[in-house]
Amino acid sequence: MNKPITTKSSSILIVDDVPKNIQVVASFLKSEGYKLAFAQNGKNALTQAQTQNIDLILLDIMMPEMDGFEVCSHLKASEKTKDIPVIFLTGKVETESVVQGFTTGAVDYVTKPFNREELLARVKTHLELKHSREEIQSLYEELDTELNLAAGIQNTVMRDLTNVSFLSTTWIFKPYGKVSGDIIDFSTGGEHEQRIFIGDATGHGIPAAFITMMVPFVIGSTTETNTTNETVTIMNEALAQRHIEDKFITGIYTKIFSDGKVLTCNAGHPPFMVIPANGSPVFPFKERGGLPMGMFTSDLIPPYEEKACQLSPGDKVIFYTDGIVEWSNSQQKIFGIPALQTFLEENRGLAIKELLNKLLVTVETFSEGNPCDDDITIIGSQYLGNQTT
Repeated sequence: MNKPITTKSSSILIVDDVPKNIQVVASFLKSEGYKLAFAQNGKNALTQAQTQNIDLILLDIMMPEMDGFEVCSHLKASEKTKDIPVIFLTGKVETESVVQGFTTGAVDYVTKPFNREELLARVKTHLELKHSREEIQSLYEELDTELNLAAGIQNTVMRDLTNVSFLSTTWIFKPYGKVSGDIIDFSTGGEHEQRIFIGDATGHGIPAAFITMMVPFVIGSTTETNTTNETVTIMNEALAQRHIEDKFITGIYTKIFSDGKVLTCNAGHPPFMVIPANGSPVFPFKERGGLPMGMFTSDLIPPYEEKACQLSPGDKVIFYTDGIVEWSNSQQKIFGIPALQTFLEENRGLAIKELLNKLLVTVETFSEGNPCDDDITIIGSQYLGNQTT
């Protein structure tokens, strides 16, 4: 529970070249228990603001050598003092003077002769606002620290790629925020089998990240003999049995073998693209397959299916989440799978890493500066051929 805001221990600097004015204001504030500091010129006021912990400044406008406007400008230009609220003390009530005061960074003004209740009310209000901002900033910094920790945990949970001799793989992983609703996971079955999972939970941010972080643990619990569709079924069951309302994961689990054979199971995810090395057209492999994981227990849905294809040396496969194809431009037109297919066709000769980087730049250019509102993940693999034969 947050502590109630208190302003009684606040420190206030009164700046006025007329001692009598300082005495009057000080008498009002002292009775309320505030800590007080005093300055009779702008230079001394700036020195005290820099060297003491001042919570609020009551600043006279009409002073010799350096007037209140100039003092306020210096205060707002300094990193140490820019957040100290300044209330001008003025005998002027002309609109031009008031506007100039706000322009230089003041938050309020009080006219002379001073009304005690008005002065105390304005001081209390702006101290409370300052302390509220500080509390919000503190909470933001605490949240940011926790999000950075969560992002670190997420990156640790996702198993990194172990290179195999027959496959060249690279990826781009760009969370929408600190943490991602996308998930990737790599594992191997010795030197002859590379396993790749790419998934996308509904939404993004912390709730989606909590869901996706379950995936590597579930995959890690499966055995060497589990087929891709059996592994997807196990993931679906683990998610569905927990009844996470309105949360599910689309995904593709794929095994690529040293002889070029590919076994894969798609659970409601955009199909991966195949770029044949022989110049044949780029094509999406199959459709979205079964339902996303976590919607229903496996006894209530059609069984997940494993599909197979064969890669030849030089063939490339591109996995992606829908953030890349659903990124829209200023006219709300999405990039789309057909445009992705066209891009891959036109750039098929690029090395796999260069291809992914250029794809991201192309979609960013298409967006016309319209920010992406989803996580983006792309995985690219090129089959190099069976290196052991």
